[in-house]
Amino acid sequence: EVANLFIKTYHKFSFNLSNLTNIRVPIDLVNEYTKRQLFVSVLMELEILVLDLVELDLSVVNVMMLNVKMLYDLIYKSMQSFLFRSQCKLKYGYISCNSLYMKFLFIEQRLLLDSLLKYLIFGSSAINENLHTFSNLKTPTKYVALLLDNVVVQISNAIVFCVLYGIKSLPETVDFFVSNKFCNSSYVSIRSLALFKNALLGSAFMNWYFYYPQNIYSGKYRIWIICSRGGITSKYILIYRLYDSFKLEKLQLLILFCLELQDFLIPKVKNFVVILGKLFLSIMIKILFSSSKAFIKVFLYFLNKAKY
Repeated sequence: EVANLFIKTYHKFSFNLSNLTNIRVPIDLVNEYTKRQLFVSVLMELEILVLDLVELDLSVVNVMMLNVKMLYDLIYKSMQSFLFRSQCKLKYGYISCNSLYMKFLFIEQRLLLDSLLKYLIFGSSAINENLHTFSNLKTPTKYVALLLDNVVVQISNAIVFCVLYGIKSLPETVDFFVSNKFCNSSYVSIRSLALFKNALLGSAFMNWYFYYPQNIYSGKYRIWIICSRGGITSKYILIYRLYDSFKLEKLQLLILFCLELQDFLIPKVKNFVVILGKLFLSIMIKILFSSSKAFIKVFLYFLNKAKY
């Protein structure tokens, strides 16, 4: 069943792989062929990782302890495999975990890689029964396929991000992506690439300080999906995320507090505004009614006076 899952995922790479969302991600920088090569490299390395773990016969606890290292190795090996297959210079193939983008990826590794490896190696019985809204014993195969898609897309994003920010100057970056025929035709100029890099940094900032706390508060996790008929899209799945809230920084907790305050205050403010509006409307109607009544009386008085 696991082998069929990988085969079906490989098959999806033969279709259109364009981003169907309005969210800008690192793989938007590369063309269709490069994106396909990236996905193949990641899936091949993931397949090797699963086979190695099965052969080592590690326990669930051991796999959990090695999760961060496995994620790092998966990104690094997939990157090296991709660059080697593309016959590129390897001097740009290193991983920096200092950026908010990579920090966000690694802090969510439990939802990114941990759950998928447990499903593929140990089955649904190894998953925390409180993690999902459905029973572990009734985990749909389609759900595991979505997790696999998510890992492929997110690792590919991480690779492009690391290569992109591993090159210091913009002219050198453009030269690297264009000369190796990686680049999407929309980003072949220095200006377009600079705008793309700034947009990624802005998106990473918003993810880390706003969307990440909000998703924890709402019990959601965004996954990326490779559609069977072509295209890449994303959706939210419901996840138990109470323990993730303990990892939040002070600023993130402040934003989370603001969200709770918003949920508490907005309905009350809304009700107050509605009541105030009704009261104001009632007063205005009474004033208009009294004014029109007085106007009619005055009008009739002068009309009668004019007759005499």
